[in-house]
Parts: sequence; C-alpha cells; structure tokens
Amino acid sequence: MRLIPEPIAAIRNGVESVVGACVELGAPEPPWIAVDDGSDRWVALVAARPPGERVRGVVATSSDRGLAIAHRLGVGGAFRLPPSSLGAREALMAASLAEGRPYLSDPAVLGLLDAAEGLHVVSVADGTFWVCQLGEPVLASLFAQLASRLEVVPAIVPWPALVVDGNTPGRVLDCWKTLELELDRELPDLTITAVDVKSSNSAAGTLAALLAGEGQALSVGPPRRNPVHELPAGGQIGWWTPADCGVPANGWLATPEATTAMKCRWRITGEGVDGIVQDVVTTAEIENAQETAAVRVPGWLSAGLRPGTPAGLLVTDLATAAANRGLPLWIPNVDGEALQMSLRLPGIIWVDGPAVPRCTA
Repeated sequence: MRLIPEPIAAIRNGVESVVGACVELGAPEPPWIAVDDGSDRWVALVAARPPGERVRGVVATSSDRGLAIAHRLGVGGAFRLPPSSLGAREALMAASLAEGRPYLSDPAVLGLLDAAEGLHVVSVADGTFWVCQLGEPVLASLFAQLASRLEVVPAIVPWPALVVDGNTPGRVLDCWKTLELELDRELPDLTITAVDVKSSNSAAGTLAALLAGEGQALSVGPPRRNPVHELPAGGQIGWWTPADCGVPANGWLATPEATTAMKCRWRITGEGVDGIVQDVVTTAEIENAQETAAVRVPGWLSAGLRPGTPAGLLVTDLATAAANRGLPLWIPNVDGEALQMSLRLPGIIWVDGPAVPRCTA
C-alpha cells in the first residue's frame, strides 16, 4: 500500500490495517493514499500528480482544511484519521467511481491559435462571485460546452476563460443563452475582449487582455430568482439571486453582500426575515458563528457532492455542527445524487440547484 508522504508508524499501522481489510473484502485499492500529518507535505506531493491520477487517489486527514484542499485538487476519496472501516470503504469506492475534470487548460490546444487573427477571450463578468458560486472546474466545463456550440477548439485558460477566433460577440452570446436554456440554470453574464495579435503568442496576449480588464459586456438578461427548498419536508422557503431584483411575494430572498474567491456573505430578507447567511468551510467557523440566520456551503465546495469524497465528508461534518447549533445548513447546486445525500444529513438543510423543482416568484 502506497502512502504519501511516509507517515509515522502509528498512523501507517492504523491505515494499513483498516484499508487492507476493506480491500480484502472487495473494495478497490487506490494508487495511493495521501496522509495529512499536519505539515502540508502531502499537498505538494498530490498537487504534483496529474489530475487524472488525483481523481483515483484518497486522502486521510483529521482536519476540515485538509478536506477542502483535497476537494480543490480533485482527489476522489477521503476518510478521517483515525480511520474507520465504514469511512475507508466509502472513500475507496468514491475514488474508484469518481469522474475526472475533463475540461482543463491545455497549452497544446491554446497553442493552435498562435497564428490566428481576430482572437477574443471570453470571461465571466463578476468573476469573483461566480468562481465562489460554481468553482473553476464547473466554469471551465461551461466554457468547453460553449466552445462546442461555437465549433471552436476548447482553448481554456485558468482564469477561467475561453479563447475564440472567428466569432462575433453576438454569436457568442446567442450560444451562451442557448446553453442556459438547455441546462435550465442561472448562467453568468460574459465579457469578451479582443486579444492583441502583436503579442508573442496567444497565451501572452490572452493574459494581457484579461489583466487589462476592458471588454464588451454580454448580458444574458436580468437576474433570475432561483428557488431554495428545505429538507426533510421538501417545501420551498425562499430564493437566491446574484443581484437584487426585489423581494418576492412568497418566501425570502438571499443576495450576495460580500464575496471573495472562497466565501460569500449573503443578505436574506422577506416575510419578517432580515439577517445574514455566512459561507463556512470548517466546523470551527460554525461553532464561532454569531448573529447568522443560517450557514451555507460555498458553491465551489458542493460540486460533485457524494459520500466518501472530500466534499461529502466535510459537508456531513458541517451539517452535524450546524444541527448542534440549531442553524440551518444551506447546500447549493445539488444534483440528484447530492440531493439523496442531503436527505440523510442531520438537522435542517436548505438546498438549491438542478435537482430542486423550479417555481415562479
């Protein structure tokens, strides 16, 4: 069994004993298990692995921070230290079934555009909010789908942004709107910026264009109200929107008040409610939360939420901590599998996303 980095004997013996028993009972063995010994050595070692390998790997950690880092690195499975048989088995199964991130920045693909003229780079307007709300892998996937509709190579750069040639802003916007209709979800407005063809290559020109921050706005329309439901009852209780569009007649409305790339603070108003909902990544943040109506999982952390994954393990612990405080936990962007997992969590859970029925405000 390959453990990286080499842990102390007590940890190695425990992990090998529990995981070995799971493998003997039929659980798939991962290529490696990264052991979080508190020194962050495992982070550098895992980050050096190719993404396609990380998704088959497993992390063993005792910290919420370690789980969040593993999720951002795309590690497929996770269990807590000291290990339990159930936790280890769920992690091994999750890693064996995890889907990788197919839409990544590829210098070879971007290099195909080095000799092209009329290059533009398409990025997300209000990028800080949308990176926090969806995460870079999801945004990159959306740009790859846009490239497919535009019939161009998926030249994605880690902003994330999409480099296109031979397309007008109008056609880019039309394809983006079509994608929004097909997915039936809120998509962000875009910005399209010309790339200086005098740059040494397309990568340099793209970076210069993004840093300049000047471009044409492509709006998909007014912000939509997106329904939020409460579990286990399942009824709708409110809405969220990326920009204030007026409090609806039924339920409360949540809008972002302050955002970083990792967390958002939301203002929630309506039907006698006026308060703050704070994104949290650790159980300590829930324990120390003051004057908050609810706590919320950042959107980037809920992507691909499944049992046995780093995010699944962390969100389960966040739900327990929120229930102990008597606070609802809001989980955004839930799909069918994430909804099934959410139904098994303790306490009051709020959910939104593709698996939530659409309603009208």
